[in-house]
Amino acid sequence: MSDALRKTREAYDGLAETYDRANRSLEDIEGILEAFTRNLKGRLVLDVGCGHGRDAEYFTEQGLDVVGLDLSSELIRIARRKAREARLILADMRRPPFRDRCFDGAWVCASFHHLEKDDTPEAVKELTRVLGDNAVTHISVKKGSFTGFETRNRYRGGPRYYSFYTGEELMKLITEAGLKVKHSNITAEEKLDDHWINLLLERGPPQN
Repeated sequence: MSDALRKTREAYDGLAETYDRANRSLEDIEGILEAFTRNLKGRLVLDVGCGHGRDAEYFTEQGLDVVGLDLSSELIRIARRKAREARLILADMRRPPFRDRCFDGAWVCASFHHLEKDDTPEAVKELTRVLGDNAVTHISVKKGSFTGFETRNRYRGGPRYYSFYTGEELMKLITEAGLKVKHSNITAEEKLDDHWINLLLERGPPQN
């Protein structure tokens, strides 16, 4: 495990309860959640970097079968209190412990941008591996050119590592993984002056 990923995991372990209290509302992402759910063609969803379980709880309330993974044991502990119907495991998003083509959808909200950019192609490749034909995926990352440990910390915990992305960088990763864009937009998080790239993607059937 890289130093960046280890320190980020330790940071989330230390600020888990504070993070949970500060991020319980779905208001900022409600439309994205609904669009993802509406486009699913099956019920089995992988929540990559499920964190404190807010989104996994939403999905189970919509009648979906949810598997969530995260590297922070403290966030997983909180998630299990919220999303009691989901299967939540401690695992690395670069090496998801699942068989090929088993999920109908994947929700990857604010997760990939905690990886160093050299690690992201592997994570996207592994994500694609576990997606079934015509599976739908949502990916959101922070927009920009910054890479490194955060310079501001709203939770008063240890520093977390970030890799922001330009649209061109993200599209290159997606295209090389064989995923197709169904919809894309950029949203603003005004209280932090951050912008997010949001992609709704589809994996097509295998080519003959």
